Amino acid sequence: MDFNAIVPNAPATWTNNRLHFFKYMSESTAKKVLENRTLRWSTAATLNDPFELQLQVSIDSIDIENVKREALTNI
Repeated sequence: MDFNAIVPNAPATWTNNRLHFFKYMSESTAKKVLENRTLRWSTAATLNDPFELQLQVSIDSIDIENVKREALTNI
């Protein structure tokens, strides 16, 4: 298995195109995960890096004036 494999045709806006990600844990935790067939992730609020979960949203075609008009009519 190639652990450095990348996603083919990944969008240009992606900051990471790795195919594989890893979750590190202790041996005892790994045994519980395998026995119970469960895997848990930290919530965004408990992470120590506030920039870890930022998303880059790219909108190629947008009519700014239409967005302003729609926003102002919905106030």
